[in-house]
Amino acid sequence: MMKRGILSVLLILLLSFSLFSSADSIHEFTRSFTIQAGRSEFSTLVITPISSQTENYRIGMPFNIEDVQVQSTNLTTGRTIAEWSLISNTEFDILIDAKPMKYIGSEGSSPDIPIPYMLTFDCDLSLASGGQENISFYFDMGETGESDNCGISHGDTQIDAAEALGDSPTHPGAKSFEFDILSGLSSGLAEGGAFLGSLNGTIDFKFTRITSEELASSDYPAGQYEAEVIVTLREVE
Repeated sequence: MMKRGILSVLLILLLSFSLFSSADSIHEFTRSFTIQAGRSEFSTLVITPISSQTENYRIGMPFNIEDVQVQSTNLTTGRTIAEWSLISNTEFDILIDAKPMKYIGSEGSSPDIPIPYMLTFDCDLSLASGGQENISFYFDMGETGESDNCGISHGDTQIDAAEALGDSPTHPGAKSFEFDILSGLSSGLAEGGAFLGSLNGTIDFKFTRITSEELASSDYPAGQYEAEVIVTLREVE
């Protein structure tokens, strides 16, 4: 999160109107609308993990690593594990530092074999111009010895504005990925690249080229696994 000059207002107003056509008849209706405002430079990013217990284990965390939703053979982007939202009125990009998933059971019970995975961030971005854009971007940790991968799409169009940066200089053991999700978009603001609007979406998880049979092997015993992912909203100077 970065706040250099901060004044942001987000209001949802529910207005009630009454129309009287006669003394004996009253017609009522309601209208709601959202007001967004900002002054100076303001950006904020919120990620909310979804608890699988509250969703009958259909989505969210924790989940079974042998679940068909998270296998590389799944043709979807995987299992939805979190929601995210963003608002900004200054240019930004998104930096992600991600560590491989590893077993965190009893020490010495399993070799330290990382499980590669991919995360997909999907969202609807509302711009100051009044337009809305569906944006999807992902990173793929890749297997040992193979290159990491990442990408962005605006609807059905692939955007060349994502880069795998290699080892993270600030988080040992993590890989870094950089995304300019606003690349090529017309914001509707005089500054050009900045936008004032809202972004809301989901984060999906699945493994990379790992099958359920491999996960069931002795290399991956029953127990808990974890991966650390750090998402940073970074102002563009």
